Amino acid sequence: SASGGLRGRRIGMRLWLGAAFAGVTLITAASVYVFVNDSSGRTLQSQAADLAVGRTAGLADALARAEKGEAAPLLADANTDTFEAWAVNRHNQPFAPQANFDELAGIEQSGAAIQTALTGRRYRLGLPGDLILSAAPIFGKARVRGVVIVRAAPPPALTRAFDELRGDRLQALAIAIAIGLLVGFVVSSLISIRVKRLARSAEQMAAGHF
Repeated sequence: SASGGLRGRRIGMRLWLGAAFAGVTLITAASVYVFVNDSSGRTLQSQAADLAVGRTAGLADALARAEKGEAAPLLADANTDTFEAWAVNRHNQPFAPQANFDELAGIEQSGAAIQTALTGRRYRLGLPGDLILSAAPIFGKARVRGVVIVRAAPPPALTRAFDELRGDRLQALAIAIAIGLLVGFVVSSLISIRVKRLARSAEQMAAGHF
């Protein structure tokens, strides 16, 4: 009947409106999450790079002040699982004895980093896998004596902090979607109720009940 047809259309409208609100909520929440996630990734790399450059410069200053025989222990102590350091002199030879010095030649852009640091400037470059290549000059009394070159990964503490933030973002995304869906279906139900009232009033007017 006509009443059944109206009811069917009202139910369809409520579902359609609810689905529309849900779609807008999902698209908005997903867009915000992707933007924030990309921004956090860039922030992690930037913070890791700043730390790497700072440690590289600090190691170069320590080697500049070191007495003969102290350079090798300083380099050995500086190396960790996420921080690999080498030191070369002006002739691209080991500044101090290092067991893994041959690995330096296999690092991408290491030559450019050394040449830049030999001019007295610091060098920084992002490598694949969130790695950072940095270099700093070892100054002498009259000229640059050598270069410290470092390949570093983000420190574990920094990585854990950003991983925790990523988990918080996922929880916030789920909560935002749930709230958006709930609000969407509530609003669509309110709209359908208003339309139902209008339809009833139209039926009464059509029947002559003004």
